[in-house]
Amino acid sequence: MTRMCGPCSLCCKVLGIEELNKPKNVWCVNAKRGHGCVVHETIIPQSCIDFVCMWLEKEHKDGGLREEFRPDKIHAVLTWLPKGSPGICVRVDPGYPNSHKIFPLSAFIDYVRQKVVLVVVVGEHYYQKIEDKWVELAYTSGIDNIFDNLELLHNPGGKYDDA
Repeated sequence: MTRMCGPCSLCCKVLGIEELNKPKNVWCVNAKRGHGCVVHETIIPQSCIDFVCMWLEKEHKDGGLREEFRPDKIHAVLTWLPKGSPGICVRVDPGYPNSHKIFPLSAFIDYVRQKVVLVVVVGEHYYQKIEDKWVELAYTSGIDNIFDNLELLHNPGGKYDDA
């Protein structure tokens, strides 16, 4: 059985959609909150086709995320990192900028970051949790470029606990 978005449409807010000139962190004009996209039946932008929501990917019984990780419940969209990078991107709803510090998402982050690269995006800022502190990444020209420059990930003079 495949999961459906149901009342969740948070990806329509946090993701940018180049084909529609839609910036990230604002609602898409084609999104009907709580119901999804109104143009998906006729026109599907390539950005939307390429997007993979980790919660939708598979059900918990098949190794996927539990129900409480549906993006509209945790105020964040969990995606795989781009370009085959082994890791996860947590795209936080800017209306809930501390949602990644609240259970159950905070526990998920603490568990997963020990196994793979995990980046949290809050607005235009990129963070990693190192030990028990949130560190803003020095290189913030875009998540698609950040892993081309892994040596720039840690910002020793960066802000802590701002995420």
